[in-house]
Order: sequence, then C-alpha cells, then structure tokens
Amino acid sequence: MRTIGLARAEAKLTLCNLAYNFNRLIFHERLETAG
Repeated sequence: MRTIGLARAEAKLTLCNLAYNFNRLIFHERLETAG
C-alpha cells in the first residue's frame, strides 16, 4: 500500500517540476523576444 502513496507523490512532484520548467521556458522566451 505504501508504493501507491509514493507513486502519487512522485507524480505530483513531476507535474510540479514540469509546470515550473515550462513557466521558466516561457519567461525566457518572452525575455528574448522583448530584448
């Protein structure tokens, strides 16, 4: 039963990391286009 919690936590972390990296990518893309 413990692996389910671990997998869920891992998926959540992966999603958070993905969203963070995606936002950073967009931010830098905008900076390059603006500059």
